[in-house]
Amino acid sequence: MITKQIAVLGLFLLISLYGHTQNLVPNPGFEELRSCPLEYSRDSSGISKAKGWMSVGTQSTPDLYNSCNSDVRSTSVPVNAFGTKIPHGGIGFAGFLSSTENLEVKLEEPLEEGKHYRLNMFVSSMGDSSEFPKEDLAFIPFVLSKEMIYSRSLDKCCPTAGKLIRKDGQLIYDLKNWIEVSSNYIAKGGERFLIFGGGICPVNSIKRPRHTNYYYIDDVCLVRTDLSTPISSPFSGILPRSKTLELRNVNFGPGKAILLPGADKELYQLEQVLRKDTTICIEIMGFTDKEGTEEENIQLSKARAEIVRSFLVSKGIAVRRLSIKGYGSSQPKGNNDTEEGRKRNRRVEVKRTDR
Repeated sequence: MITKQIAVLGLFLLISLYGHTQNLVPNPGFEELRSCPLEYSRDSSGISKAKGWMSVGTQSTPDLYNSCNSDVRSTSVPVNAFGTKIPHGGIGFAGFLSSTENLEVKLEEPLEEGKHYRLNMFVSSMGDSSEFPKEDLAFIPFVLSKEMIYSRSLDKCCPTAGKLIRKDGQLIYDLKNWIEVSSNYIAKGGERFLIFGGGICPVNSIKRPRHTNYYYIDDVCLVRTDLSTPISSPFSGILPRSKTLELRNVNFGPGKAILLPGADKELYQLEQVLRKDTTICIEIMGFTDKEGTEEENIQLSKARAEIVRSFLVSKGIAVRRLSIKGYGSSQPKGNNDTEEGRKRNRRVEVKRTDR
């Protein structure tokens, strides 16, 4: 039985730069916790309190900051032991020493060979109470690995290490603002773990920085950037009353309510139609393939319809104009015995309900 994974709608609405591509980094804002962080002097586990995240090496202790316990001043948000820092998004973020500490996370799914990806995150330097030099790194090293990385295997990863840099090429240092750093990556295939930080590589591979700084980090994102060629769509920007319209480029992975790349054009077309004619009301219908139980499929298909409704609401379309319904696997349009057919069945359709 395939476990059905329902996406968090809030995360979907945050991914704007690359349309509706899935972020492969779980818990990207360090907000889902196993437990609240404690004072520095009492807490050696640090980042491991954030679900999915871990540190590498016995001397590596990246820190976790969260507003879940305002009584813990040193690791609280927005005021912590070093000053005041508002998260880039949400209620939490992490922190690490730029030359010695590493963070590691297992991706939602392996990378596909030859496909193009973009890794980006937001960083900020420690506040005015920092005792570290103000001159900082020009980059943050990262590695994508097929296997979990341990301290003893760090050297083996170094030949494939990449660099997260600023778009303007400037040093990564700002006491007040969050700075975006990023890197493009072509997958070798099968990479499942992401590690980044200053303690990855020896001098012979990627030189360590001359100075050490303390970075705050938030909203880590790894997405596919090579979008597939859109399927020819019957949607011409018109919604006739008597016809059900299939959104051919609004597709989903097996067992997921997360949009695959390529959905942007049709969703924006639909939004424009609804914006121009405020009398139009629609039902958004979700469907699944035959995998799993029908009870699971009904829930999953409704979640897919909700993803589309949430997009439209985020663009200013009134929710009262948008009803949703999940039909499960009851109305297949493709052959469930083939992958292509199952892909066709993982779909969304819309029809007008106004009279």
